[in-house]
Amino acid sequence: MIIEMPHDVELIISRLNQNGFNAYAVGGCVRDSLMNKVPQDWDICTSASPKEIISIFSDYKTLTIGEKHGTITVIVNHVPYEVTTFRIDGEYHDNRRPDNVEFVSDLHEDLKRRDFTVNAIAYHPEEGLIDPFNGYNDIKNKIIRCVGEPDKRFGEDALRIMRALRFSAVLGFEIEDKTSKSISKNKEFLKNIAVERIRSEFEKILLSDNISTYLEYSDIFECTFGKPSHSFTGIVTTLEKNLSHRLAAYYSDCTDTLSSILHNLKFDKKTVLRTCRIVLNRDIEIRPDTSHLRHLISIYGYETVYDILSLRNLKEEIGQLQNIKEKNLCCSISQLDINGNDLSDFASGKQIGYILKKLLELVITEETENKKDALIKRAKYIKECLE
Repeated sequence: MIIEMPHDVELIISRLNQNGFNAYAVGGCVRDSLMNKVPQDWDICTSASPKEIISIFSDYKTLTIGEKHGTITVIVNHVPYEVTTFRIDGEYHDNRRPDNVEFVSDLHEDLKRRDFTVNAIAYHPEEGLIDPFNGYNDIKNKIIRCVGEPDKRFGEDALRIMRALRFSAVLGFEIEDKTSKSISKNKEFLKNIAVERIRSEFEKILLSDNISTYLEYSDIFECTFGKPSHSFTGIVTTLEKNLSHRLAAYYSDCTDTLSSILHNLKFDKKTVLRTCRIVLNRDIEIRPDTSHLRHLISIYGYETVYDILSLRNLKEEIGQLQNIKEKNLCCSISQLDINGNDLSDFASGKQIGYILKKLLELVITEETENKKDALIKRAKYIKECLE
């Protein structure tokens, strides 16, 4: 089995080897490579201590923020690579992190502390795969299985429960029976995990298309994120992979409490506002009529109208909406071919706003062309009607 590694990863491994230390690519980058996917990050584990890593790469910029846990980030050609000393974890008392870590020289000791077999695989260009827990076999069979005893793994770090669900959803893997039972048994441990970490996993699950994960582990989602809408599993895979769209689908029954739910889950302000707008306006009347859609854009804005159409899977209307945007059809006062200054010669300040609003309505219904001369003529008529 040969895995193609970036030149800079080979450089890091080679330099560590030349200095008398073992070093391997490890974890997700190996898993992704075995699945013929391009890894987003390459992590390296080594028998060198953090101080030895810093010394070996003294001619490169290094970051020591993770030194306490054995990780030194080496910057090569502006790309960061995490290089971590082989380690074993101490006791866990909070279901989140070990009380201490102990650096070791044995790769197998390092691999057996990891969460799932598919992530407990290392690779060296000359030695090939180091796979003591048959992770490659689980990759081929599309199985998520804990390394060792699942209860122990989830008791150490309860976030692994959400990671298991995320790997299942994103990779389309099945969670093996013993691991699955342990997930349900230990779900209460999730309350000890920082909400930001849980939310990050939830986002990745939402943006996947494996609805069987939601169906099989509904108890986990309900106790952690609240009950999904009755229509969620039926529509989630029809939606594009947009976080606000999928959150709106999950929480479409929560109009009164949605803002507080999303704030409590620490979603960013932009995502909260966009999701709430979709849910609060999801039931507005929609007609497959260009003028009607332009009118909705004038009230709610293009993005919100697009979001609502997407949530309701109204493909014909989405096509019309995109046509409106491509043709740059007038849907707002700012797009009119005149402005308040053009009306100031014959209308007062209070009248100008009303006239512009009426002109927009006439342009949207195509009763008037969006051209300055035609608009001025209509504006004067509207002014006369006000007197």
